[in-house]
Amino acid sequence: MRKEDAFPVEHLRTEIVKAAGEMILTISNAEKREFFNRNINEDEVKPIIHFEEISEFLILNVTRWDQIEALHGPESDDWKGKRVCLKVVKVKAFGEKRDAIRVFDPGSKPTQAKKTAETPKKKTNGTGDIATLFWDMVYKKLNMDAADAQEVINSCNGDLQKAYDKLKEQNP
Repeated sequence: MRKEDAFPVEHLRTEIVKAAGEMILTISNAEKREFFNRNINEDEVKPIIHFEEISEFLILNVTRWDQIEALHGPESDDWKGKRVCLKVVKVKAFGEKRDAIRVFDPGSKPTQAKKTAETPKKKTNGTGDIATLFWDMVYKKLNMDAADAQEVINSCNGDLQKAYDKLKEQNP
């Protein structure tokens, strides 16, 4: 049994986005959900967004909300059908550098997004963004879940192009 099987998580985690390099997704809806906050030992309500392409949702903090609002306006009801690009970047939080999911314009060129040494480089196979091709194949064509997709990526030493090629070869 793997950790993700023993402790399933419904929300997007940095490991998933980081492995993809970036994820271009379509927002299907926004809502509020109650979560237990162990720091204050009580439940709290947080906004989340769901995507058409994947089952995992993204928990919004103020930064992510502001990033989506800058792209698609202040009313979350208007975000349905809008696309976003998720990337993992290093941020300073709680006195140390940590990985965090950030929201970017999916139409922006890679040079427009702030790059850090830790930000994965965009790979392409000549027909489009490899991260988009990989996750489209995983979710739309093969109906795989994120944990299985992560295993494929791990088996290819984190190389998304190799993982895509492997899936394409196994599923012509």
